[in-house]
Amino acid sequence: MRTVFGFLFVFLLCSLAFGPRQVAADLVWSEDFDDGPGGEWTEVGDTDYANENCRGKPGERACAIIYRPSSVSVGSWSFDIRYVREFVRDFRYVPNEVSVRFMSSDPEGVPWISHALQISPATTATGGYLLYKIVRNPEDAGGDVLADYDDPELSNMHGVHHFKITRDGAGGITVLLNGTVIMQATDTEITTSEYFAVFFGADFSIDNIVVDDTPPGISLELLAVAAGVFAIVLITLVALKRRR
Repeated sequence: MRTVFGFLFVFLLCSLAFGPRQVAADLVWSEDFDDGPGGEWTEVGDTDYANENCRGKPGERACAIIYRPSSVSVGSWSFDIRYVREFVRDFRYVPNEVSVRFMSSDPEGVPWISHALQISPATTATGGYLLYKIVRNPEDAGGDVLADYDDPELSNMHGVHHFKITRDGAGGITVLLNGTVIMQATDTEITTSEYFAVFFGADFSIDNIVVDDTPPGISLELLAVAAGVFAIVLITLVALKRRR
């Protein structure tokens, strides 16, 4: 009996050591815009890299799309977003938002199919805050909002905010803002990607993009099933050994 408890104790320690967590990231590509965009990027419209980040060039009707090949559909996408808003312009011509289309078809093709994190400002009587959405296909073209979140308590909407998006093989999408989960959704209509694209004007900037193809960590449910199976097998082997 001591042998059985010994094996189970070792198993418990292993479970704690190798339990649910993110495995080491396998970097696919990254971009910090320190020297402007790399050669993989295509730009449509006017962009500005003066502060070693990427934003639409200031102007009343300025907007831009930047995109580059990216086939990652399971893994993570990390980047920094800043709400700049340094001038007043006519939003009849340019949406006051940034749309980070982390899984995208050809932006110059029709229809433009994508999973996107969409960010836009909002105001109340006490001040401004940011709205966040996970969108399947452009919302203004009949797409669907899969999840949304607003943050009126955000202390500085003009500060740099770090986002990490993960997607697993079952279509589960998670969005983290400054390390905290703010949105989750599941979608299996879009399962592949050709490009990573950003649509924005001069009100937002993006920087420090990191993309990897490492699946999100093992879920608690999967670990529990594996632990149960392993325990049964272990006990059976110990029992057979004692009979010999």
